[in-house]
Amino acid sequence: MRFANIAGVDRPVSRVVLGTEDYFLHQYDHHARILDAWIAGGGNTLDTARLYATHEGVPNSELVVGRWLAERGNRDQVNIITKGAHPRDGDDSGLGWVSNDVIDSDVLSSLEALGTGHVDIWLFHRDNPNVEVAAILDCINAHIADGRIRAIGASNWTLDRFEEANRYAAENGLKGFSLLSNHYGLATQQAPRWPGCVSLLPGQRRRFVEMGRPNLAWSSQCGGFFAGIYDPADRSNEPMVATYYADENFARLGRARELAAELGCSPMQVALSYTLSQEFDSLGVFWSANQRELSETLEAVDLVLSPEQIGFLEGAA
Repeated sequence: MRFANIAGVDRPVSRVVLGTEDYFLHQYDHHARILDAWIAGGGNTLDTARLYATHEGVPNSELVVGRWLAERGNRDQVNIITKGAHPRDGDDSGLGWVSNDVIDSDVLSSLEALGTGHVDIWLFHRDNPNVEVAAILDCINAHIADGRIRAIGASNWTLDRFEEANRYAAENGLKGFSLLSNHYGLATQQAPRWPGCVSLLPGQRRRFVEMGRPNLAWSSQCGGFFAGIYDPADRSNEPMVATYYADENFARLGRARELAAELGCSPMQVALSYTLSQEFDSLGVFWSANQRELSETLEAVDLVLSPEQIGFLEGAA
């Protein structure tokens, strides 16, 4: 397992982070086995969110993680990433989800569900550019000062807003964002997978290097695009078609297959390694349906692609 250091987090963070987006309570035993295998395989960081796996109005994911932490007694060995300030159903103005009341409620509700006094990283799940960064940073820093949050980050924020927030924090003696969490992967999204989502694009890599912050790529394996189950002629999966169906992405799939054959691994492992092998500090969230998929991901963690291999995958002449 490879690790990264995140400013404000007490222990190193595994470069691949286990996502728990669909962790429902009625499947707790299955999810607990995946979590156990993840820790046994060397991982130490989990990704959840206030709204994940909502069933009958109750978000389940944090409850599953909290129950597992309590049963295993391993909170001091695990980094918890959770997210809040996501748009609410019926909030047409878009202003409410990053208000102080919502931020405060989400932070406190997450801590209660997780059964912990603090989270290691708290991410703004979405941005609202109509709200000044000053109000956002002032509010969340109160929770840092009270010990509820170790580090903060921004998911689905543009680089301009990310930099603006960190400038404000530096100028006012506050904690800024320790990391960004935008989509980044071997397949480029043609349209946001979900409303308000933002990708870190290959053309922005140099600028991001200069920022000196890591990116935690959500959907680091591009929704399973490189598993080989999608065909350009089969357009039945509308979300995947809208997000990833593009000639260049299918060309990259072909090159990933070629490189995988050369390296003795799978195209999915090549895709994950691509995300982790960037010139900037890059981490990735992944999801595993079962222990076989988890094992495949763990095997890929130590595969580091060279700049030449990355260039090949991107179609460099």
